[in-house]
Amino acid sequence: MLQPKRAVIFLTVLAIASGIFWSHNSWGQPPDGDGVLYNKMAENFLATHQLSLEEEGGFTISQVSQVVEPLYSFFLAGIYQIFGRGNFDAVRVVQVFLFALTVLIIYILTLDLAGKTVAFFVSVFLIFCFPLAELTGHFFREVFFTFLVVLLVLALYKSQETTAYFWFFLAGIMLAIASLLNGVILYFIFFALACYLMLYGRGFVRREKILKLLLFCLPLLSVMIFWHFASQWLGAGSLTEKSGLVLERKVEMMQDVRGGQYYKNLVGQVFGYYFVDAPDFDYTKFLEPHRSAEKFLEMAINNYQPSEISRIFFREDAIYILKNPGSFLAITLLDFLQFNNPMFINPVNFNVGPMQNLFIKGTHPEIPPAGKVAILIILRLFYWTFFGFVIYGLVRAVKEWRKFIWILLIILYFNLVYSAVFGLPRYAIPIYPFYILLFVMGATTAWNKYVGYNAKKCESICEMCER
Repeated sequence: MLQPKRAVIFLTVLAIASGIFWSHNSWGQPPDGDGVLYNKMAENFLATHQLSLEEEGGFTISQVSQVVEPLYSFFLAGIYQIFGRGNFDAVRVVQVFLFALTVLIIYILTLDLAGKTVAFFVSVFLIFCFPLAELTGHFFREVFFTFLVVLLVLALYKSQETTAYFWFFLAGIMLAIASLLNGVILYFIFFALACYLMLYGRGFVRREKILKLLLFCLPLLSVMIFWHFASQWLGAGSLTEKSGLVLERKVEMMQDVRGGQYYKNLVGQVFGYYFVDAPDFDYTKFLEPHRSAEKFLEMAINNYQPSEISRIFFREDAIYILKNPGSFLAITLLDFLQFNNPMFINPVNFNVGPMQNLFIKGTHPEIPPAGKVAILIILRLFYWTFFGFVIYGLVRAVKEWRKFIWILLIILYFNLVYSAVFGLPRYAIPIYPFYILLFVMGATTAWNKYVGYNAKKCESICEMCER
């Protein structure tokens, strides 16, 4: 196995090559999907110093920008300021290097946790994790967000293992920056403080520990206070502005996905929507809820402010959820399954999408039905095998929970939050590095326990026979 210094060089080069390879079809192309919105906000910020969108359809929809976290648009604006507006490939170059840095951080973290061999294999698997590598070519937040989440976990782990104040402060800074990029991680601070309380026990009240925890909390508190005032000048909203819209979307699914519709969605999430694809089944009620967004835009047209809309949604939807806890848990199960659904890459254009949608709407008519079924089952078996080893590694990590507590906590947090709100498979990408870590741990543990043991046993028998 390569020594750490050589491994770092090898992994860096391989990660850059992988990022360019998987995303090469996007190079030279304008942003697509959500990237159009982020790009427009970045261009308008450079032109007007306001985080807003231009007028469309005869009315101002700048309100939409107020439910979008600001950091990714600032990130794009900074790159445009340095390399020129419209230099989309400069963004892709930066994201490829962020991907390579993510690989190196995971290598450093795993090196401490599980040794050189496991660290090397985890890094290599992450390098060829095409859902993350392919996103380096798109203007989505996931590559930047994954980098921040992985660095946050490293800092939290180091804060536990060392006595240095630096790691507490770095962890706090990473959490604050990540919150400006994706508000979903904002409440992780409460989970982290509970974790520190569990680790420190009675020592939690010592002056040294309190000072360290204050250093951890201070950056996030400072950012929230700063953004409260800066957002008014920039025409943006608070970091919790879209909480009401998220709940409205959840309630929409609770109302629309019932009875037979629910069970078909359950089958679709476990095996793929091809098996339940039929003219009388509208899978968009779960996969693409739209009434909540339309309701938001309608209220925005009528001059409701986003904060006001969010409060109205939150008040109404919280009451509905409390009155229908069974329906909430049922939809939460679907969101959990969707959040952890595999991603699939199109071999023609290298675009990544959810595997659950493969072959629906009569796509790929050149493949016979039996062939489609076989492909779906084989792909699912590979995926279930992967998660089987992840669970096996999880069991080992739980046994050594003090060592792996921050990895376990970030996985738990993301699954809880996204299952409770709206869990697209793409949203799970920031915790893919930790799934891969658990997979490699599970696979190596199984190998050493079963294959390695039987090999040693055979060697012993052979030695006895020779005598």
